[in-house]
Amino acid sequence: MKIIAPTDFSDLSKSALIYAAQLAASTNNPLVLVYNAVFEGPPRATVLINLEEKIELNAIEDMKMLAEWLKKSVEPSPDIFIEITKNHNAAEAILKRTKDIDGGLIILSTRGASGLSGSILGSVSSEVLRKSSIPVMALPPEMESKKEGGFLFAIDPANGLHENLT
Repeated sequence: MKIIAPTDFSDLSKSALIYAAQLAASTNNPLVLVYNAVFEGPPRATVLINLEEKIELNAIEDMKMLAEWLKKSVEPSPDIFIEITKNHNAAEAILKRTKDIDGGLIILSTRGASGLSGSILGSVSSEVLRKSSIPVMALPPEMESKKEGGFLFAIDPANGLHENLT
């Protein structure tokens, strides 16, 4: 099963990435980092200075550095792959890439928006949660990754089978 971990390079997403890498390593599954590299500017600016290509090239380099950081941060480290998407809707990009590469679990961070701001602005994590056809683990901003302890991982939720991993 491939564990999909979207990132926006924020501290919140890095916390979720550590958690995802620990889970991938402890379950011997590959970790796929996904970044949506989109320029959110007027169309003419993209054509005139070719920012989309530069953004994508920078994203690839940043993702490689992030993968190396994860390998150093999590022992043992899982196999880590990177995927770059380009879609003006980040949630759609995550879901499409997950489907394309046959992902089995999405782990992402939430930004902690709730109430009025959450309902007006929406969020990538809430859209992924609503539209995903596979399990999604959305980690709150207060989540701290811990080296000790274990994971409770649903192997087959329909049949109630679970496996404790330590």
